[in-house]
Amino acid sequence: MITLVNGRRTNKISIHDRGLAYGDGVFETMLSVNGHVPLWDNHISRLKLSLKKLNISPYDTRDLLDTIKSHLDMSCQQIIKLTVTRGIGPRGYSLPVPSEPTTIISIVKRSPDIKQLGQNGIRIKLCETYYAKQSRLAGLKHLNRLEQVLARMEVDDSGHDEGIMLDETGKVISATAHNLFLVKDGAMSTPDLTLSGVSGVMRQFVIGLADEEKIPVTIKEVAVEELLASDELFLTNSINGIWPICELDSTIMNVGDITSRLRTRVMDVIPYCD
Repeated sequence: MITLVNGRRTNKISIHDRGLAYGDGVFETMLSVNGHVPLWDNHISRLKLSLKKLNISPYDTRDLLDTIKSHLDMSCQQIIKLTVTRGIGPRGYSLPVPSEPTTIISIVKRSPDIKQLGQNGIRIKLCETYYAKQSRLAGLKHLNRLEQVLARMEVDDSGHDEGIMLDETGKVISATAHNLFLVKDGAMSTPDLTLSGVSGVMRQFVIGLADEEKIPVTIKEVAVEELLASDELFLTNSINGIWPICELDSTIMNVGDITSRLRTRVMDVIPYCD
């Protein structure tokens, strides 16, 4: 693993960094394919939006890609995690003035084991841990991910590949590390993330591909009952592309035409899940 903190090769940060103390920051997880980062512009756009919403500014992204590329392996696939915190500050929740953001970059080789999951489909379960509602944080990939940590513990204990998380009212939001799409009667839907969840870069990319394929997409509240009534279910994220769902809590699901078509489109544009 390669780790950089503010551009220096190190794995140490200050104990007074607000990312560590309060989860005061955001992160992006990206894939590199032979030294190329396919969705870089999409990730940086979301990063800037997230930092603006948290009032972490100013933040200069101009040299980030060059810095990252100088440490990439041109012969393999790697996972890049880019974390930006508000920086070092005194004790207490009040914002430090002035503040200087901390940039943390980690680069690790991608495991080849997940290829089979994309090809054959995954087994998922419904998690008991739910998302709290918070409109000011909804959609952001902020550093407090304890809800997903607890839900992922359930998944690991059950032997499933992923888990679906609901909000506190029982509406479907997402998987622990993926966004969710449903297919019914030739149309797609994906849960509304206005109050909870993370608005994924691959989620938005797939919505764009569906539009090109003339497949209707609706963003809406999704009830649990709609999952088993769907013709197809699939998950998306920027590392795995599209993962078809073949089983939900012991109910077998179809890996259908729309899932396969969109997965092929993703592989055409971003050749990392073939």
